[in-house]
Amino acid sequence: MDYNQVKDQFMSDNAGEAVKTINNLSFIAINSFILYSILIKRFKLPIITSSLVLFTGIFLATTLLNNWITTLNVILLATTSIITLIFPVKLPQKSSKSSSHRHTNSVTTGDFDNGTSWKSQPPSPLPQHSQDNIQLSLKSYITNYRSYLLYLTLLSILAVDFPIFPRKLAKTESFGTSFMDLGVGSFTFALGVVDAKYHILKSYNMRKVLPLIALAIIRLIAVSLSDYPQHSSEYGTHWNFFCTLAMLPLLTKPLTIINQHTDIQFSWMAVLIGGSFQVLLSCTSLQEWTLHAPRDDVLSHNKEGIVSMIGYLCIYLFGLDIGLYSLPQDPYAYFRKRLTKKVAKDKRDKLLIILASFSILYWSLYGGARFFNMEVSRRMANLPYILWTVAFNTSFLTLFLLIDLVNFKTPSRQAVAVPGILQAINNNGLALFLIANVFTGIINLSIETIYSSTITSTMILAVYLSTLLYVAWVSRSSRLLRL
Repeated sequence: MDYNQVKDQFMSDNAGEAVKTINNLSFIAINSFILYSILIKRFKLPIITSSLVLFTGIFLATTLLNNWITTLNVILLATTSIITLIFPVKLPQKSSKSSSHRHTNSVTTGDFDNGTSWKSQPPSPLPQHSQDNIQLSLKSYITNYRSYLLYLTLLSILAVDFPIFPRKLAKTESFGTSFMDLGVGSFTFALGVVDAKYHILKSYNMRKVLPLIALAIIRLIAVSLSDYPQHSSEYGTHWNFFCTLAMLPLLTKPLTIINQHTDIQFSWMAVLIGGSFQVLLSCTSLQEWTLHAPRDDVLSHNKEGIVSMIGYLCIYLFGLDIGLYSLPQDPYAYFRKRLTKKVAKDKRDKLLIILASFSILYWSLYGGARFFNMEVSRRMANLPYILWTVAFNTSFLTLFLLIDLVNFKTPSRQAVAVPGILQAINNNGLALFLIANVFTGIINLSIETIYSSTITSTMILAVYLSTLLYVAWVSRSSRLLRL
């Protein structure tokens, strides 16, 4: 048996783990950020220190200390509590004159690491719905949420090739839930959140999908020429995640027209499409064909990518709706088609109630689906997978918003609400994802990763992540890839 076959077996037949265990693992990221938020109000943190605080916990939790996740969470919370009790806050609660012009929810990140800060971005008036303007501003909690998701993605796409990464965290074969199953769904949801600005602006340029199509083709050619080992049941023989990303705006375009003329929310469209999709899977041969049909033509060779496209579209639509609530200064501005007059007024508390309510709703819907024995399938992106992904990401975003409200409520504290390294990751997210894919390919073609020792695996992953973070940091003031 050659190495590619052994590697395929290594990646196959994963049953995953319980959702509560995945949530427990994800709380490492939340607790790490809480620790950062406590430290940054008391000390000047060099960029290396802040990076270690933010990322070391989740790195250990997904590799060496995966069996000690609860203990790691306790250690992080205990450390946060001790620092809170012993050391006084040095960052002022009230804004100074120099920061009085800043809006309470603008993004100005300095990280206290190199004396520099990102320019404050106050809310700007956007094109009107009827005769009213909607005020839009950058959101620190969205940047933190999105950047953490990107980091987890960058970590997982290489770590999964090493034995140091527990198999239960890898993508499931056909049914089940795992940490990596959330990856592509979360990436899609986050894309929907940030793309909501184009729907508010009514300025989405469909030419933005061209680079994604080019990347999908380049990846296909590179994989084919290099005989790179890949698991065909993930997306199919030729399909890849860049194909999915490129298709989302194209499929959303007609739904956007419906939204503008009927005021039907994107989440309602997602419920209708996702529900209908699940009926097709359950009541026709579509599920059987997707999971078991032989690959004898172009369609069947890419059946997973094509079929799951419907589910990812639904996740993207849910993300759009969350973004339409989250991006305007007034959470209801887009839906009420009216002007947010007092743009300086902090309405994050209202948004917190909205997002928390949606989190409860989506977890309830997911619980209902599981109650009726509907299994989760990332491979098909079926309705339970859609609901699970949306519930998780809405909750994740809600927690970052809560941390933002508690620790960075005033303009002076908003200045450090986004760590410099997270802002750097956010600025070049897609470029870093592409670079990470290239690094992953080079490493897998250079060594037989599944036979690597614990020390070798740890060193390679540490160097790989450090390199990506360095690239992100040195390119933080520019865009490596423009869409």
